[in-house]
Amino acid sequence: LLAATVHDLEHTGTTNTFHIQSYTDYALLYNDRAVLENFHLNRAFTLLKDDELNILKNLKLEDFRVVRSLVIEMVLATDMSSHFDQLKHMRQLMSSPDAIVQMEKGRSKVFCLLLHMADISHPGKEWETHHEFTNRLVEEFFRQGDQEMQLGRICSPLCNRNTTSVPECQLGFIDYIVSPSFDVCGDLLELLVSGDSLANTVPCSPLKREVLRPWEETINSNKRAWRMRAKKMSEGGGTKPQQNAEREEEELKAEKKRSTIETHRVSTMETLRTPGGSETTTIMTREMHRVVTDIATVVTKAGPSSSSNNPTTGR
Repeated sequence: LLAATVHDLEHTGTTNTFHIQSYTDYALLYNDRAVLENFHLNRAFTLLKDDELNILKNLKLEDFRVVRSLVIEMVLATDMSSHFDQLKHMRQLMSSPDAIVQMEKGRSKVFCLLLHMADISHPGKEWETHHEFTNRLVEEFFRQGDQEMQLGRICSPLCNRNTTSVPECQLGFIDYIVSPSFDVCGDLLELLVSGDSLANTVPCSPLKREVLRPWEETINSNKRAWRMRAKKMSEGGGTKPQQNAEREEEELKAEKKRSTIETHRVSTMETLRTPGGSETTTIMTREMHRVVTDIATVVTKAGPSSSSNNPTTGR
């Protein structure tokens, strides 16, 4: 929690590449290596030197050093330049014959992956949250691009507000960065549940445990929304009249409603392999699943109530 809280502390709104190419004081101080991540850590532990702010002051010195070392390792791992190395290392670890033992010895690597995943996980959230995150991040990139153009430099990738296609960028981000990362996390959960490495666990093994991956349907739903937007932009030559934009929003809402029933169905159905073989056992009863599905159907058909904006009306 501490690492997650401070991992972007006092962020400058620009990327490591910007600092390095601009030869900023931050890049000079940290020698072009994980510039912002080192800066966030510096600010965090500088604040903790204030006795009134030091939430770790009651720790023994030895325990403090352990916490500090772990926080440093985790925050440095949020640097996107280490993304592919992290996934490669985790895949290798999970495939080793003694994966559980190795993870116990190097559990900090698991913590690093989980924090990094949380940092890039907004495509796995519902559309409203994901879209809001995207808008804020894209605007931050565009402002950096504006600065770069004012300095007479070429805009960094994704930072030119005049040429960047946000839907296409998000589709690429999801396909090449986010989805593979979630796949690794899902495999990690299955490994921890089964207590055996992926190399030793075959699909029909009694040790095999299938864990719920609720993010998959949400990611697919968000990808459909981005594809719809990319198509609209392509048909409109990159511009969208107000009426087309409004129609697009209505279509996105309809798509979300269509996916709601499926989301409820997936979230209420979790299966585990039985100790005796590959036969699956349903955790939720058929009747409970039917009731939840019926409720979801009614809610999606009804849509938002006209009284929903009245704070005195019950939900």
